[in-house]
Amino acid sequence: MNSVVTRRNLLKLGVMASTSLMAPRLLAQPQTSTQEIFLTNLHTGETERVLFYDQGYYLPDGLDRLAWLLRDHRRNEVGGMDPKLYHLLFSVQQRYGQQKPIQIISGYRSQATNQWLQKHSDGVAKVSQHTFGQAVDFRIPKVDTQELFDICCSYRQGGVGRYLSSRFVHIDTARVRYWG
Repeated sequence: MNSVVTRRNLLKLGVMASTSLMAPRLLAQPQTSTQEIFLTNLHTGETERVLFYDQGYYLPDGLDRLAWLLRDHRRNEVGGMDPKLYHLLFSVQQRYGQQKPIQIISGYRSQATNQWLQKHSDGVAKVSQHTFGQAVDFRIPKVDTQELFDICCSYRQGGVGRYLSSRFVHIDTARVRYWG
């Protein structure tokens, strides 16, 4: 067996080492070996297709790009995001197609932003999963909010909230629970 270390193998080892603490390898293999999501941040106007997972490995550049797109836009602060959210968004997008981007309403929130929102909005949790990088509020154009809620609930991967009047769904990677 050839023991030559190639640049690609070194890069794979580096990716594995750098993401092992941040994003453990999935217990169950994803349905595809390559995962890309198409997002638009409604507050910043940024729209991008991001490849974040390839051949069983997380791609650091993709994870960093998604964290930037999901940043706290009020403070321009990037937080560490749970990669499980990306797999959930990928699954939802696969169901509805990738012609239109998932519209992100809220991703990461700093503690300061969350406290401000509590004072100025209804229904903002004091201990929000957004502040831990474990939640995303989103919608998909021309997809009914109730239908999107039902699909997200069927994954049984964390919390799912339905906000019919604002037309969005909340998903998080904390314990399984439903509201709205």
